[in-house]
Amino acid sequence: MVLLRKWDAVTAMQTIQTEKVTMISTVPAILKDLLTHPRFDDFRPVVYLGEWPPPGQPLPPASPNSCATNSASRNRSSGYGMTETASVCATMSGPVFDLKTHGRRHRFHRSSTFASSTPQGNPLPSEQDGEIQLRGVTVTPGYWHRDDLTQEAFTPDGWLRTGDLGNIDDDGFLHITGRIKEIVIRGGEKHLPHRDRKTSPTGTPSVKEVAVFGVTDDAMGEELAMVCHPQPGSELTEDELRQHLLNVLPTFKVPKYLALDR
Repeated sequence: MVLLRKWDAVTAMQTIQTEKVTMISTVPAILKDLLTHPRFDDFRPVVYLGEWPPPGQPLPPASPNSCATNSASRNRSSGYGMTETASVCATMSGPVFDLKTHGRRHRFHRSSTFASSTPQGNPLPSEQDGEIQLRGVTVTPGYWHRDDLTQEAFTPDGWLRTGDLGNIDDDGFLHITGRIKEIVIRGGEKHLPHRDRKTSPTGTPSVKEVAVFGVTDDAMGEELAMVCHPQPGSELTEDELRQHLLNVLPTFKVPKYLALDR
């Protein structure tokens, strides 16, 4: 096992190359920083890497392809879970990694999607979005000496309310589509920034990462805002970014407010 005191992409690539590291387990933001670094081709570190299990957050849309392109192996895996479930719920690996899913449910877990975030929500049919709620042997019975948090997090009949939106298809695959608190309601129209993947222009060479969120608006209730962090040395302008979004999105989904964070 090779540990870095602090994340630095160049140091990491040098270490992977020198130590011939075969597995990297890190959050997608760091994984993307590695794959998109300007000096990546100087090291080609991933020729040694065979496994890419990214914990902590969903992979950006382009990451699976980047891993497949750059890695000598297709032994890639990821999954979905929470601290409250011992990080266990659903997993995906091999060919399943390339599907638009967060994996199949573990056999010792029960999971369902419900019509709303309230304890009285009704179970939903497959492929219809609702709050994901979990039961199983790995789910915590509650928070230590915090009955108030336990009551808030669990339904009266014992389901853990994750706060995540998603659905379970007919084949048992779990699909995460967003967070309940991340819904932006603009003039009555609901927007899920993380569900509409085209809202994130991270597939363009000039963009390193973006954040999309809602801001209060007197006329529409809320408006979409985007903060974009360009690649180092990029000369991307706000006008160019807005034009790109207009080319790939319906007009009503283009954020009203754009800002570049250089």
